[in-house]
Amino acid sequence: MTVAQWAFWLAMAAFVAASGKFLDDYHLKAATKTKMREALVKWFIWLEAHKVPDLGGVILKGFRVAFRVRLILLVAMSFAAVYWATLSTLYLVRRIFGPEINQSYVNYLLNWVPLDESAPYWAGFLTLIIVPQLLGLLVMARLLHDASLTDSDASRLVLLVSGLVSGMLLGLLGGVLSILAFGPGPYGAMIFVAGLASILVPVTMALLTLLLIFVRYGIKLVRLILLEIFDVASSPAVSPFTYATSLLGVVILAAKAGQAAVTG
Repeated sequence: MTVAQWAFWLAMAAFVAASGKFLDDYHLKAATKTKMREALVKWFIWLEAHKVPDLGGVILKGFRVAFRVRLILLVAMSFAAVYWATLSTLYLVRRIFGPEINQSYVNYLLNWVPLDESAPYWAGFLTLIIVPQLLGLLVMARLLHDASLTDSDASRLVLLVSGLVSGMLLGLLGGVLSILAFGPGPYGAMIFVAGLASILVPVTMALLTLLLIFVRYGIKLVRLILLEIFDVASSPAVSPFTYATSLLGVVILAAKAGQAAVTG
């Protein structure tokens, strides 16, 4: 930004910051300030009582419920989910890179294993891909749940990263084993392409875990910042309106400085 633009935004931030003091001194009554402090205290209490969401615990709780209801149901549903994810990945790879598919998505899912003498071959190939990915999902859920139980940020981050790495490695293991075991057979080229495509499944799991880590710590950071703001703004020694406008002035300057740094 030019010097004139910086001067304008500095003046704007100063005007916003000073408006709170002006309102406090000449227009706002003591009762209004007291009500605002009481509201800030209520917001502080509410925010302090609500912890960061625990997605890992939710996932594991679902597995536990399924274990209590019927183990065979859990295995069947989990196997079906990974089967769908694997074949959906293969279908997407075929649509983008070829060879061309002459059937619908639903028919592709239902008829991927041919009903002929090669059926055991392809069923074994899929099983070798799916089982490690299923184990990776279970291990990831277990470690995410353990992360939710610890009070140490360092331990929590280690467990979250361990869940990410374990789930991805087990998923990759399925793709590699399927290529090594079935690649030398008569369908070597197709096996190689399908095995590589299946690796996209654990990569997707890894990306989802990274998103979970980002969301969890992003929410936690925002929560800590808001708690500090509410704590200071509700203090009897501070006017909430003067504090709010001063904070807004700082935010305006920070936003413009960030924009200038990004755009050059």
